[in-house]
Parts: sequence; C-alpha cells; structure tokens
Amino acid sequence: MSDLFYEAHPQIFRMRPLSSLSVFVIMFAGLLFVGAGRVAAPGVLEGLTGGMRPETVQFIGILLFFLGAARLYVWYAPARFECILVTAEGLSWRQGFMNRQVVTMDREEVRDLRVDQTRLQRLLDVGDISIYTDSDKPALVVRGLPCPERILTLIPGQATTPAAT
Repeated sequence: MSDLFYEAHPQIFRMRPLSSLSVFVIMFAGLLFVGAGRVAAPGVLEGLTGGMRPETVQFIGILLFFLGAARLYVWYAPARFECILVTAEGLSWRQGFMNRQVVTMDREEVRDLRVDQTRLQRLLDVGDISIYTDSDKPALVVRGLPCPERILTLIPGQATTPAAT
C-alpha cells in the first residue's frame, strides 16, 4: 500500500447548508409539537390548534421529526459510502455499499483536473472535482469534496485553474 495523501467523503451539510438548516428547523418544530402535546393544558391547546386533541398534536410532531430525519438520512447515508483517495500512484474513487463501484487512475492517466465552486461553496470550502483522462468529457466527477483545491496541489502539473462561478 502506498502513501495516502488525501482521503475524503462528500460533505452533505456543506453542500446543502440551507436545505440542511431547514430540515433541522422542521425537526425542531416536530419536537416542540411533541412537547406542547405533552405539557400544555388540553383546553389551551385545543384553542390554539383549532380543536385538535393533544394526541393529534403529538402525532404531527413525531411525523415532522421523522420526516426530517428521513430526509437527512437520504442525503447523508449514500455520501458515507463514497470516498476518493489520492495516493502516490494515482486516484481511486469508491462508491456503494452492497454493490461497489471502484474507479482507479494512475497519475500518468490524469490529463487535467478542474475544481468548480459557487460563491457559497468557496465560503464553506467545498467543491466539485472533474477529472479528465483522454477525452473532452470528464472521466469522473466527484461532487461535494472538502478542500478540493488540495487535490490540485497533490497532482502537480495536471491541474487547470480553479473555476469560480
């Protein structure tokens, strides 16, 4: 095994900061609904919620919380099974848990590297890497990598200037 220079998984919360924040707010609101259904006096709660019983308010809170948690899981779980490795020999991209896909490239195969970042991605230090080998289309595009410009420095002479959009 050769020296490992870089290993990273896509960063979901930095890739989708506003979406992640809104999901956390929905989950917090769900917890508030559950708490309100448990501690509020039944008469007061029915007056505020248009006649809903406390059990209904609690059920809505539990539903909101689990819908938010499911959304986070749908984003987060696949990213945990994606990984890019940069070694002395080249690049390796692994994806999947049960059905695994592995793409490896020697350093000599890599013709160009390109980093694409939006303004928000630059602030959060996350970006997309496009790896070109022998055609005009990228052989591999990896989205949401932390510190993407570090890969440019690890494979000298192969990188194009970072593109900021």
